Amino acid sequence: MVLGVLTVQLHIPASSSLKSKRSVIKSLKERIRQRFNTSVAETGHHDKWQLSEMVVVNAAGSRRLANQTLDSVLSFIESFNGVVVADYRLELL
Repeated sequence: MVLGVLTVQLHIPASSSLKSKRSVIKSLKERIRQRFNTSVAETGHHDKWQLSEMVVVNAAGSRRLANQTLDSVLSFIESFNGVVVADYRLELL
């Protein structure tokens, strides 16, 4: 079994409050969970209006499958309306 970990630094340019940021992040997390059957959590920048850090974790039977799934998650995040990927790190354990 391989564990894939994707850490993503996000910028939410249209956010003008913590409430609006949380609305965007909550929607994004729910869609990732439903679409990719992965675990996802906001892990950083909780007090910043326009910044967020998210971690997505996926367990797979092979490195190739874990990498493909997390690449798809990253592409989905990049295409999500209102969110800009500032940086990311993908690890396979």
